[in-house]
Amino acid sequence: DTFITFMDEKVDEDTVIADIGSGKGYYTLKMLKQFPLKKIYCLDRSQNSLQYIKNKADKLGHYDKVQTVCGDINNMELQKNCADIVMCNTLLHEFEKPEEILQNLKDLIRNKGYLIIIDFNDTWLGRFAGRGYKDNAHGAFTVKSLDMAFKAVGLKSCRSVSSKHLIMCIGRKE
Repeated sequence: DTFITFMDEKVDEDTVIADIGSGKGYYTLKMLKQFPLKKIYCLDRSQNSLQYIKNKADKLGHYDKVQTVCGDINNMELQKNCADIVMCNTLLHEFEKPEEILQNLKDLIRNKGYLIIIDFNDTWLGRFAGRGYKDNAHGAFTVKSLDMAFKAVGLKSCRSVSSKHLIMCIGRKE
């Protein structure tokens, strides 16, 4: 899995990660189990989801490594340059202008840090799942469209991988 391989190469005990739109912490909990991180910020609009993450992190013995922030991607209460790696899973498709969201995410990344976007691929199922909750949502992406969006905000695209109905794009802040 490209995500795990990438994280294996980049994460050490000094790494700070921001999981934006963390939901119930699928990736957060996976990373806490597998990698020696310093801290992980979890931002989500659902206080219940954030409490679920804190409870699970506590059971794993990592309560002190998780900082939850209840908020919105357009109005994040996280400081600029707070993370080495920022990730956002199946959320970008919901916005009309993904470049604006990517810029907000880029602002969280420290210099030479990475942004990881996992979102819906432009397949029939990806279009169905990624149609979003709003009429003006961007919807599913192609590898090319996500790479172009990364370049539009000044991120250097490092890796882009598509599988069945998902795309993962990793960009670096120079």
